[in-house]
Amino acid sequence: MSDATVEQSGEDARGAGIEDGAAPLSLRFVAGNPSDEELAAIQVVIAAVAAERAALGAEPVAPPVNFWERSARVMRAPLTAGPGQWRASVGLRP
Repeated sequence: MSDATVEQSGEDARGAGIEDGAAPLSLRFVAGNPSDEELAAIQVVIAAVAAERAALGAEPVAPPVNFWERSARVMRAPLTAGPGQWRASVGLRP
C-alpha cells in the first residue's frame, strides 16, 4: 500500500499552470506496487481532468443517492400499542 500526495501550485509536470489556491491531491493505492513514474503519471492525469472541469465551470459531482438509506430517513408517526394496532398498521380499519 502506498500513499502519494501532489502539491498543486505553480505548474504541473506538463508545464501547464495550476491554480495556487487548489487543494493538494491525495491518492491511496491499495493494491500493487506502482513505480514513481506510474504515480506521477496518474497524478498528472487526475490533476489535468480536475483542472479541465474547473476551467469549464463544472460543478463538483454529487454522490449518487442511495434510495434505501433515503427512505429510512422519512419521518413516521410514533408507534402505539393496543388493541387493533396491527390492523391499523396496514391500513385496515375495524
